[in-house]
Amino acid sequence: VGTTVALRYVYFVDANTGCITGSCALVLKTTDAGATWNPLTTGTASQLSSIFFTSPTTGYSAGFGGVAIKTTTSGTSWSPLTSGVGSPLGLVFFPTTTTGVICGDNGVILRTTTSGASWGTVASGTTDFLTGMDFYDASNGAIVGGNATLNTGLILQSTDAGASWTSIVPGTSRLTRVDFFDSGLGYAVGLDGTILQWTVASVADAQFTSSAPGCVAQSVNFYSVTAG
Repeated sequence: VGTTVALRYVYFVDANTGCITGSCALVLKTTDAGATWNPLTTGTASQLSSIFFTSPTTGYSAGFGGVAIKTTTSGTSWSPLTSGVGSPLGLVFFPTTTTGVICGDNGVILRTTTSGASWGTVASGTTDFLTGMDFYDASNGAIVGGNATLNTGLILQSTDAGASWTSIVPGTSRLTRVDFFDSGLGYAVGLDGTILQWTVASVADAQFTSSAPGCVAQSVNFYSVTAG
């Protein structure tokens, strides 16, 4: 892809168009299903942790130093957003075109209902690292993370589009990513080979041991699930 910096996150708008974020404010874009990648100018020097598009033209990215940026030109140009925080930001997700949520370090959760024009803090009830987030519809979603020092996991769940969150302590190692297949099935992964499966929105009801215990699971995304 023409770079040696650390790459952090990948998001595809459709089968051909996608972006990758990384260190040094890097954003790479492909329009040919990953055959070639071209850098985009973001206007920031901060590491960008994630990226999310609500349409082929409108996208958001967040990263270190409380940086949040927005494009309405498919990534050709980016504008800074005022997050109101200075701590590192991680995942950004928009369950609707106007309502978005960003989670990050120190239990930070930010929410907008104005397509990023303004952001407010939402109480998380924790100071843990929050590193993974997904919604299965416009209202219901989860954030995962945990305590890096104690290596304990945490799940936060919302049923009101991120306006409020309730916590679940799953009794696992720190969690890193979460993904919903549909309204009835979700997965979370984390350190020490942790894999959780639960029914939305209830406490995790099954835990499985990875085939490679001790490997750090950093991302998960399922496009189909076969029961069995």
